[in-house]
Amino acid sequence: MSEIAIIGDLRSILPFRALGLDLYDFNPEAAQFTEQVSDVFRKEYKVIYITENMLPSVDEVRSTLRYGTETIVVAIPNNQGSTGAAEEKLHRIVERAVGVDIFAKESESQ
Repeated sequence: MSEIAIIGDLRSILPFRALGLDLYDFNPEAAQFTEQVSDVFRKEYKVIYITENMLPSVDEVRSTLRYGTETIVVAIPNNQGSTGAAEEKLHRIVERAVGVDIFAKESESQ
């Protein structure tokens, strides 16, 4: 087992097999999706990459789980490009930590 996993649609994650990552091609619409994602997080990977298109579905499941605090979760674009979901999530995290949106454009802050 690799220390790194990737969750996403097969077309987006298949190239990562060459790097030795553990691939998880899940369908968020499937009845067993919650259990599949839970199983991945229970394996205590060091890093779990999630394609942006899967991020909302995985985050929904992840919010109910307890997993290793050393697990790093990183959102990456899928083969269709970035949806902006990862950037938006980063903005929310930084704003919560700092107390202000440091990414706001100058025209928005005035």
